[in-house]
Amino acid sequence: MFDRTEGIRQTHSPSAGGANPELMTSNPAWDFQFVIPNYEITREYSFHARAVFRERCSPGGT
Repeated sequence: MFDRTEGIRQTHSPSAGGANPELMTSNPAWDFQFVIPNYEITREYSFHARAVFRERCSPGGT
């Protein structure tokens, strides 16, 4: 969760985490980019984010 939407770009790669032959699926990778158009070299840029931990569960949700 980010403190803004402007400049934050969510990205998803369906196979970046590699394959999972046991479950016959892939391990998708989620990432983000912090995009600053027309940035100034001497200016400091930042954002705040929070992560949520969830116990691992099966693909079926049980």
